[in-house]
Amino acid sequence: MALETATYIDGLNASNPAASDAISTADDHLRLIKSTIKATFPNITGPVTATQAVLNAALQDTGDTMTGPLVVSTAGAAVTLQTPTATDLDGVTLRFKNTDTSIALNQGYGGIEWESSDTSNNGVRGYIKGVSEGTTGQLGISIATQGSGASAPVEAVRVANNGNATFAQNVTVSGNLTVSGTVGISSGTITGITDIAVADGGTGRSTLTAKNLVVGNGTSAVNFIAPGTNGQVLTSNGTDWVAAAVPVNGLGVGQTWQDVNASRASGTTYTNNTGKPITVLVGGTAQSGSPTVTIVVGGVTIATNSFPYGTIPFTFIVPDSTTYSVTFGPGTGKQYWSELR
Repeated sequence: MALETATYIDGLNASNPAASDAISTADDHLRLIKSTIKATFPNITGPVTATQAVLNAALQDTGDTMTGPLVVSTAGAAVTLQTPTATDLDGVTLRFKNTDTSIALNQGYGGIEWESSDTSNNGVRGYIKGVSEGTTGQLGISIATQGSGASAPVEAVRVANNGNATFAQNVTVSGNLTVSGTVGISSGTITGITDIAVADGGTGRSTLTAKNLVVGNGTSAVNFIAPGTNGQVLTSNGTDWVAAAVPVNGLGVGQTWQDVNASRASGTTYTNNTGKPITVLVGGTAQSGSPTVTIVVGGVTIATNSFPYGTIPFTFIVPDSTTYSVTFGPGTGKQYWSELR
């Protein structure tokens, strides 16, 4: 009797049983067929309805290519890409490949789309896809969504091939946002925040009072100086800036002519400590010969005059906190000395 040994159906011998085998051995062959079928399909617990075409088109573990769409229609179902082993840190990559190096601008490289039952725009409601940025295979990433209605999805984010990201729609950040580079804002407004702290480059104020001057206040919010009355100017009081009247300290303002002849002597140095410039008027009288009068202000001789006869007036200005003296030479007498102070 010819009875092979087999575990799976590929071990069965189609030539068995031989025509000369006794009919009493048929049960042995039937049991072998049944055991190999059950061993080959251990997880089949119901009817298998797929056609031979479907079974023949099933993807292998590696190397096969799917040419049609992968559709998961059951609610809540998902396609899971699982890392084969715990030591494989890279995981599994879902890859979209285009070998053409001359892709037109914005032509897609493939991606992921979200669809609805709406037939407009093929039901597409959003996508993440690779897009070309030129004709040399430079690839960017485009993310688009659609809020409502039948309009096509609108691109919200474009990540260029150099890594720069452009946001075409609103961006909401509920947590912390750290930026290590430069933030450029070409237009629009920033809303939702007020009173940016001074330490963060702000003023600490939500509004700036109209026509007021802004004054720094350390790390605290800036202060303001309001306009004073007509004609006032900004001046320092030694501690703060204040609006005050224009100080009037000109020559002759608040000064009077005073006769100081009795308290002044020839050749003696005096100091103007009035806080303002003063005007000095002296008169010398020729008594004999050719007398001279010498005037020194701040250590500088500003005049040495000779006169043959009579009384000659001399006038000069002495700045504040400056020394001055008048020396009458031989043959000269001091006639008068007055000061505007």
